Amino acid sequence: MNENAKSAADGGTEFKARAQKSADEAKRAGASAAETVAGQASEAAHAAADKAEELADRGKNAGADRIEGFAHAARKAADDLDRDSPYAAGYVREAADRIERMSSSVRSSSMGDIVESVEEFARSQPVAFFGGSVLAGFALARFVKSSSERARRQERYDSSAVTSREAAWTSMPKEGRP
Repeated sequence: MNENAKSAADGGTEFKARAQKSADEAKRAGASAAETVAGQASEAAHAAADKAEELADRGKNAGADRIEGFAHAARKAADDLDRDSPYAAGYVREAADRIERMSSSVRSSSMGDIVESVEEFARSQPVAFFGGSVLAGFALARFVKSSSERARRQERYDSSAVTSREAAWTSMPKEGRP
């Protein structure tokens, strides 16, 4: 019986060692899987951040282009004013220069710099910031409205053109159809 007890004890020790070895292997495999998942998540986060930065840069450049367009329009208005009111034309030209400098500044700044500048302006000039925000909201609403109206007009034109072609096709004698 003593031998049986010793054999059972050895078996228990061996079982315990195997269980510990299996637990250690499972722990290493779990840690490895967690590292793999963390690495993949980090890569995905970096890719998403890069894409967001790329989109933000595109939007920033489009905004700078738009601002530059305002500067050109202001210059054209100043040229038109030169004949009738050269004094006013000077102010408009000065405004165009400032608008153009703003466009260059937007184009050369990072998105973080732009956000920081806007936040600083909002803190230092809250009334002007609020007024500008309201004006920008009205301009955006007008742009969206005109875009949707233009799309509806184009859709109506396209559908009437199709209807006209269909009418012309069906009124054409079958012998004359291609």
